[in-house]
Amino acid sequence: MAGQTLPREVLAPFGPSAILLFAPQRDEAALAAFAEDLAARISRERFEAAHAVPLALSAGACGMGAGADPMALLGACERALESARRQGVSVARHDAQAQGQHALVAQLRSALAEDTLSLAFQPLVPIAGMAAAPRYQALLRLRDARGSEHAAAALLPEAAAVGLLPTLDVWVLKRALAVLAARRKLGTPLMLFVSQSFEVFEEVWRDGSLAQVLAAAELPATSLVLEYRCEALLGNYPDAARRFADLHQRGLAVALAGVSALTLAQPGFNDLPLDFIKLAPELARDGQARAVVAAGHARGALVIAPRVHDASTAAAFYAAGADLLQGNFVQEAGVQLDYDFVGNPA
Repeated sequence: MAGQTLPREVLAPFGPSAILLFAPQRDEAALAAFAEDLAARISRERFEAAHAVPLALSAGACGMGAGADPMALLGACERALESARRQGVSVARHDAQAQGQHALVAQLRSALAEDTLSLAFQPLVPIAGMAAAPRYQALLRLRDARGSEHAAAALLPEAAAVGLLPTLDVWVLKRALAVLAARRKLGTPLMLFVSQSFEVFEEVWRDGSLAQVLAAAELPATSLVLEYRCEALLGNYPDAARRFADLHQRGLAVALAGVSALTLAQPGFNDLPLDFIKLAPELARDGQARAVVAAGHARGALVIAPRVHDASTAAAFYAAGADLLQGNFVQEAGVQLDYDFVGNPA
């Protein structure tokens, strides 16, 4: 790639597994054409391991006019790249998405105002034994006027860009509490895992309305698990430890997602009061899962293996000693809370 760049163009790391090309001399169409050519050449390469492995490239092309400041521009680049990955295409252009993104934000605002968002549920299945109550991950969904369903991965970046993330997090928590309260009345309690954004923690809990709803629900302790992404906590572990301790005082459990071997080495990580650790998905392939699982168990946390979409991934996490499996190999997310935990052990 470096050999194909022009003078004054700069290559730099962009997150854990991407490279950013800063090319102010090219417009978005030229960048997309460059990326398409690069993807075609990469697809003809083979990585020689035990057998030849084909390579693939996902790229997001973003013009310089996509953001008024560097952070907005980087955010636009990240959304274009994520769009390419979600769609399974080589290249996604930012300007081609802009109209759809504006429409999605409008639909999101409308869904929040009319309370037409929904939750899907995916079971977290114990590898050994049976939990006291079934465990499910609650997943945000929005169905648009055409009937297309949008998942949280598409909704959250757009919500963050227009300041709707706190409102969205509060909606998800209140809906999860309503589900838990309804199941308790039926005599069928369960545990729900709900993803939250650490960046807006203060806004979510500031006015006290959510705390009132939580207190009124009178749920059994730890029936609601708040899940945060570990990259959002970087450099802020003391504050996170204080906030997680406060959640424990409210009767909530805490999970941290995306934990890798690098996470274990970060100063302050061991001070976090965690009930669950969700492994970084790539651990199933790089052979470090066993060490991370052992570290989780040493601190008294249960360990979740996420994105288990095939038998080989399930086997790798099983061999590493994970406690719970989650993913389409177990069961795809649906609207029902009816997984047969007894008849379908992991």
